[in-house]
Amino acid sequence: MKRIVCLALLLLLVLGVVNGAQLPHVSDMAGTFSAQEERTLESRLEQLYEKYRFDLNIVTTNNSQGKSAARFSEDYYITRKPMVDYPNGIMFSFNFDLREYDEASRGLGRTIFENAGEDELYNVLKPYLPSENYFQAMQAYIDYVERRLNRYSIVNDDGSFTLSGVERKPTLTEAASEIVQQYLLIIAGVGLAIGVGVAFLLKGKLQIAKPQQNAAQYTSYNSLRLRDSSDIFLYQTVTRTRIQENKSSGGGGARFNGGGGGGGGSHGHRGGRL
Repeated sequence: MKRIVCLALLLLLVLGVVNGAQLPHVSDMAGTFSAQEERTLESRLEQLYEKYRFDLNIVTTNNSQGKSAARFSEDYYITRKPMVDYPNGIMFSFNFDLREYDEASRGLGRTIFENAGEDELYNVLKPYLPSENYFQAMQAYIDYVERRLNRYSIVNDDGSFTLSGVERKPTLTEAASEIVQQYLLIIAGVGLAIGVGVAFLLKGKLQIAKPQQNAAQYTSYNSLRLRDSSDIFLYQTVTRTRIQENKSSGGGGARFNGGGGGGGGSHGHRGGRL
């Protein structure tokens, strides 16, 4: 009898440890990331979960099992992490066999991210997708997710954060940062224009010698007698015009509007093509 009780207690202890263990946030089934990159992403996602209790996950695959990217990401999320245990979160999938990506969001994730629209997600990933730099794409995506979570969070007295479905007004610092990011190119262009203008102004003040039509003032009359003359060309310019050929080319980079996945509409989706 004592042995049975001990075995039962041991089993409960093992189950408690298993349930308490945090499941990984990165499932790189396609081997997209290096070991170091995967550890970096996993560490960032763990910190995000500890701070906001928001479950952000990344999965890569070369086998979507005959499903659309939206259905695959949603089914994989439901199977791996049930909503009862992880009510608020995202499963982001790279479906390389389909050349598509999808973001399946649940709970407050739908309010915070799905409603933001697909263009916003596409603009976050766009700088990195053409070069297939998926690690940097996910780094930028995590930064983006954290910024939005912060805007939908309430800071408690103990310094912890509680997610809500209402976006708070940005602080003065956040507003200034967003303005700088939005108009960074314009600010850089204005600064460059000012710099060029100042350079030309200084150059004008440094001009001492004035341009002359000839060099007569630098010579003495009848001091130079030219006996022979010849033309020497130092450079040659050759222009070639290629004859164009009629070739057809397929389109690329089309946007994809992800459809609903499984789970009876319990998840929201945003997606696109790689």
